[in-house]
Amino acid sequence: NTRMGQEQVYRNGFNEAKKYKAAWADFNAGKTKVKPRRDLRLETLADILDRKIWVQCHSYRSDEMLMMVRLSQEFGFKIGAMQHALEAYKIAPELAKAKIGISIFSDEWSFKQEGYDAIPWNAYICKKAGVNVSINTDGLSGTTALNVDAGKTIRFGGLTEEEALQTITINPAKELGIDHRTGSLEPGKDADIAIWDGTPMSTYSKCVMTMIEGDVFFERRDAFSIDKASITKQHLDRKANNWEGTELPRRSNSYVIQGATIHTVSGMDIAEGSVVIENGRITAVGKNVKVPAGASVVNARGQHVYPGFFDANSTIGLLEISPIPVMNDNREFGTFNPELDSLTNLWCESAHFGPAKFNGVTNCFSAPSGGSFSGQGAVVNTDGYTTEEFGVERKAALIVNFSAGRSQMDFDLCDEIDSSALFGGPTKQGDAHLTRNQLEQWYEYLGGTIQGTTAASTQIDRAVEGQFDKAIAYMRERRYEPSAPLNLKYEAMLPYVLGQKPVVLSASSASAIRSAVAFAKKYRLKAVLTGATEAWKEAALLKESGIPVIMPVAGKSTLGANSVTNAWDPYDTPYVRAAMLAKAGVKFAFSSGDGGNVMMLPLRVGEHCAYGLSREDALKSLTIWPAEMFGVSDRLGSIESGKIANLIVTHRW
Repeated sequence: NTRMGQEQVYRNGFNEAKKYKAAWADFNAGKTKVKPRRDLRLETLADILDRKIWVQCHSYRSDEMLMMVRLSQEFGFKIGAMQHALEAYKIAPELAKAKIGISIFSDEWSFKQEGYDAIPWNAYICKKAGVNVSINTDGLSGTTALNVDAGKTIRFGGLTEEEALQTITINPAKELGIDHRTGSLEPGKDADIAIWDGTPMSTYSKCVMTMIEGDVFFERRDAFSIDKASITKQHLDRKANNWEGTELPRRSNSYVIQGATIHTVSGMDIAEGSVVIENGRITAVGKNVKVPAGASVVNARGQHVYPGFFDANSTIGLLEISPIPVMNDNREFGTFNPELDSLTNLWCESAHFGPAKFNGVTNCFSAPSGGSFSGQGAVVNTDGYTTEEFGVERKAALIVNFSAGRSQMDFDLCDEIDSSALFGGPTKQGDAHLTRNQLEQWYEYLGGTIQGTTAASTQIDRAVEGQFDKAIAYMRERRYEPSAPLNLKYEAMLPYVLGQKPVVLSASSASAIRSAVAFAKKYRLKAVLTGATEAWKEAALLKESGIPVIMPVAGKSTLGANSVTNAWDPYDTPYVRAAMLAKAGVKFAFSSGDGGNVMMLPLRVGEHCAYGLSREDALKSLTIWPAEMFGVSDRLGSIESGKIANLIVTHRW
């Protein structure tokens, strides 16, 4: 159960295989008369030693990878690729010298301790060192954005378009030893062909046909009639970023960003405009603005200035590395916790804040999870020193989970859980040893639930309504009898019962959305829907009710990426639903759903533009619309005088 133990397991196994080979060689040469017993395990290891079978080695950390490199050199076997290889950049010269390739995620990180040091420059660093690099998905379900992950190698480091394309074509073929058959378009090779409507390295492109060995296995059908409204890009506009490596502006209490195109969001764009910032606030926007004395001037000619981007539902600062319990502060015991204040335990040292800022995300709604009433989330900046400096709006919204909006527990059968409180026995044991009923009890004990029968779901939703009824009764009692006992749980619900603050209702299916809308209407709530993967089916209802939607952003490339809710839904539904809501006039925003993926939110929103979403609506969904949802549009979401100066400067639209 340690890496040093694993090394000895491998060494012992290969030494046994060498003895096995020698025994058979002696028998076949007539040196011994007793035929060795056939051992399929050792036979396979012997084929590895003879390089008849190549090794694809699952790995994350540089130490375990280097260990395998040295074992391959000691025993002479061939490693086609180190799979995942998130820390390969740390040993890039050693991998190149050993002629061992890597097959990696482009930017997945922090999902476990071994992935904490992953960086999106991994591919570039290793490629420049001479390592064969491919990008993988680690899964089969859903439609993956593998092409965009390859394109990110251009963004992070600067691979050429051809080099980026090779990471998902010829390079993986080389790592599998099948490059003589596939991976490039050459006479004599298998007709494995993909046809795109634009350059596949762009977020604005989509595949329109796939052929495998000459047979058409996929042909795009424009089920939602959005192709004519979609953005496509035939060529990448490789524009040098002259700001790379330049010094930061002189530190000051006042700044002026001059000469840029100002995308105010609230009004018209301003060409060659300026933004004046004093003491953290915007004080002037326009073409001819007065420069304060002593201001630090930023020459942004040819650049673009935007409001900082806003992730509308995340766990940033609350959940760091999910498999490590002490690094998870997003879920409390119990199912009814409306009084919880997530800003109280925001971890200011979270490693997720830095990458988020780097990609232009300046604000997030950081929310607790679990149970029916998870607690109150906060709108936070992605920079600060204390929780109060991070906070823009403490207790910004109450999280309420309907039964059909709660996620189903993922029983991966490898977690170690402390279940003695419920079931006795060992203090810690693998969840593989528990029955499903016990797993359900355990998850409920943690404040969640398992999707179950309609009757159970109805009971949960009635319990939610019951708590609102009790909160209303409490409010009335306290109004007429101030000396009535104080109940902190119901006291916390009062701003939401009165419609002063938004209630974020988690509801995914069309039926759950209808129930959530009816619930919001019944209690006159200022509601926002989250999850809402089938909101496009109820767009007219949402428009009529004026309820905005927070939806999970598409564009993910690993494991269950971009899966449809129902098998009969068109394959591109996860990408198209934003355009469908925009067409219906429903305001929406996007959610990364965690902390580590906040940094890639803007890139993944861009992928929706290939499926009918306009740039203008994409920009609003990342700025003013989430600010309006959480009641902070007086401070965030657009470039206007008096607002917080959370801005980003980019070198292209």
